[in-house]
Amino acid sequence: MCNKTVRSAPQSKYCGEHHRWKSWWLRTVRRTAEAEMLPLASLPPDAEEVLPNGPERLLVATQMVLIGRAPASACGYRLGIRPGRSLIMRWFPAVRLFPAGMFRLEPFEWPVVPARGTYAVVYMDRHFMPIGGPRFSIAVDTIDSRLRVSDGDRTYKPRPRTE
Repeated sequence: MCNKTVRSAPQSKYCGEHHRWKSWWLRTVRRTAEAEMLPLASLPPDAEEVLPNGPERLLVATQMVLIGRAPASACGYRLGIRPGRSLIMRWFPAVRLFPAGMFRLEPFEWPVVPARGTYAVVYMDRHFMPIGGPRFSIAVDTIDSRLRVSDGDRTYKPRPRTE
């Protein structure tokens, strides 16, 4: 970042902690901007016939999209949102509150998020590693009032606890 040569350790990329964190911040802000530009997921036209009427319609549609668009190796998913004027996204489920670090696809786990809004979706494999990056966005209307947006992780790559 400052073009200083790092002589103490040839494998080092940064001259100090400040530049390492600044680089992380800039990458995260860039990834947030990219994730916010993702298209909103839509259901196939024939899905309208199988969706129930009533309050559970959005829940069933969300489940259909999340399972239907999942890659073959996906075991779970995470959701990210950029809160207010923040420059970075917060990702749910938060590892500190949900040790698995992802919502499972089988058996399906409904998203538990702190705020209504449009969330970016990233799929996870069985080793808790992201499969690519965020792929699309979905609208989530059901919330858990016990959660705060600040509870979310700052990266979509979870670091599950080993107990």
